[in-house]
Amino acid sequence: MNKMPVESKTTFFTSLLLLTVLPVVVAIVILQHVTAGYFAQIASSNRTLIHKELSQIRREADDAFFIERQINSAYGMLIEEPVTSTNIGRHLQALKKQRLGFVNFRFFDNQRRLIPVAGESETLRAVIQRIFEALSQPETEGDDRLLLRYQAIFETFLGAVSPGELASHRSSLVRVLIKGRPGYFYWNLFYSPDDQAKYLGGMVAWFSLADIPENLAVKQLIGRFNQQLGKGSAAGLIDLSAVEKSFPLQLPEGFSMGGLPGLSNEITSMRREFVSEKSVSGGNLFIAQIDSDKILYFLQRQGGAMATKIPLLLKIVSIVLCPWLIYVVLTSRSSGLTLQQLCFKHAGLVILFVAGFPIVILALLGQNLVSLQRQVLQYQTRESLARYIENLDENFVVAIGNLEKTYRRFASSENLVSSHLTNVEKNFNLLKKADAVQRLYLIDKNGRILLGLPDKAVAGEMIGKLMSAVARKLF
Repeated sequence: MNKMPVESKTTFFTSLLLLTVLPVVVAIVILQHVTAGYFAQIASSNRTLIHKELSQIRREADDAFFIERQINSAYGMLIEEPVTSTNIGRHLQALKKQRLGFVNFRFFDNQRRLIPVAGESETLRAVIQRIFEALSQPETEGDDRLLLRYQAIFETFLGAVSPGELASHRSSLVRVLIKGRPGYFYWNLFYSPDDQAKYLGGMVAWFSLADIPENLAVKQLIGRFNQQLGKGSAAGLIDLSAVEKSFPLQLPEGFSMGGLPGLSNEITSMRREFVSEKSVSGGNLFIAQIDSDKILYFLQRQGGAMATKIPLLLKIVSIVLCPWLIYVVLTSRSSGLTLQQLCFKHAGLVILFVAGFPIVILALLGQNLVSLQRQVLQYQTRESLARYIENLDENFVVAIGNLEKTYRRFASSENLVSSHLTNVEKNFNLLKKADAVQRLYLIDKNGRILLGLPDKAVAGEMIGKLMSAVARKLF
């Protein structure tokens, strides 16, 4: 039996090492250094975004605020369409899908008559109609006599509430007593979206606090947030006083924390340590406190990048290669061939292995690196957009403040005080050119319009009534 010389064996295995193993080891080392920077960027951006998202959910978790926003959103869609029973019914169904079926709605036409909606109750018809008539009269007719006449009706249905105060809170939820029970009342008017602003009718809504589903707002907000997340991450609410009231009721796969009880213990520990984020089994945990018992949490699985699982990769490679190498050795001994002769006999397979193995490993690592880079860019883009939106919000507040100062200077100018209409029109044109104003009405203490810019046209009936109401407030 021919034996392979020691020098040939050394040369053969050295070549195998240089061609197969060394490129893989070098690639792994380089990738670990490169991905370290990527992971640092991802972790930093990720923490910032998660804390912002949880803080936003916490700010908007108030049920009354959430309900008011949903009602105003439905109102905005209603005024874009004809105020008909069919359109109203369709939007009411959409509100019910958002778990707002407990809110009582009534709708009225431009004659303040109740609009019947199929499947909706018409109880308290006379009472609600009189309340709407009184609330809408100051704005549509410039008269508030019904507010005084129907004050007893207001007190019977809404408790000790000032009708005038309620009339001044159009499009807002107002805390009242619905037949002695704590609740909220809402009302609004419909106007045509064109320049005529024609009065089309209105709506009222009311509900009791006891009828609000538990955790209504936060469940909806968390549900929407989770829809945007990828697999392996999830947000939720845990109630430390009653874990069974938490949601969702199951943690994402991969977090071996003992379910919600284990998560509750982790969060309790974090609160004692005054920390808002922590590494846990399977990933990272972030929290934001709503009240003493209810805690928002976000679970994020640790990155599954291959560079962080090099030991596992090497184990898989060993499991695959060892049986094949053992088979090769046993075959060489049984056939009487040396290892070198066997390699020459199966030269094609040897070349495929020597060339293919490093290529496959490098391709997998390269693909992982591209995925990491894409993830970093996504986080950077989201963070950039978040900063841009924050800047818009800040600039909007500043812009509103500047407009208020401009209007105050304009209102107190000598030209306006002396009713020098030519100069008023000249200054108005300057403001309009700067996109600081669109329309201006100059009125006297009786609500009579002295000047209407930019068209100087005679104001419609609706605008006339509105100016009368404004004059009563100003003078």
